[in-house]
Amino acid sequence: TTVLVFNVNDLDTRWESVLAVPGVEVIEAPTETSYPSYDGSGTIRVMVSVIRDPDGFILELNQLLTALH
Repeated sequence: TTVLVFNVNDLDTRWESVLAVPGVEVIEAPTETSYPSYDGSGTIRVMVSVIRDPDGFILELNQLLTALH
């Protein structure tokens, strides 16, 4: 399965617009998760959401909550 991943700056304000699109299926509502940082010295906090669009494509909409260095 192919997943298209997009980073956005305003997931919280876009989410209602996403839900308003007819045929969108929410797989995962925005949820905060953490990943190891690139250098292993900390974590990167990300708000992650996953939807299936009306054409059947799976989209992951992410918002970084921790600045990348």
